[in-house]
Amino acid sequence: MGSMPGISESDVITAVGPASQLIIREILRTKASLREFRHALAFIAGSSNAEASAYGALSDRVQRLVDLLEAAPAVSAVSLAAAARHFAVRPHV
Repeated sequence: MGSMPGISESDVITAVGPASQLIIREILRTKASLREFRHALAFIAGSSNAEASAYGALSDRVQRLVDLLEAAPAVSAVSLAAAARHFAVRPHV
């Protein structure tokens, strides 16, 4: 089985907008697949993210993506919802 392609800088910028270059670079350094990136976006956009157990159930890489996405200064709930729609992600509920 082949591996899924990793996320690109364009994918990250689409999701977080003009976030700091440090955040973008760190997201890319995770070497996350597009599927993992979508999962992190869906987690943030969903209502289950308020529960620690839901966060703990995520893989280490997806947890790191969630942390970085939430730390991005330009990211808001509105922009994450738009990114989730762009990547055709359903919120994790």
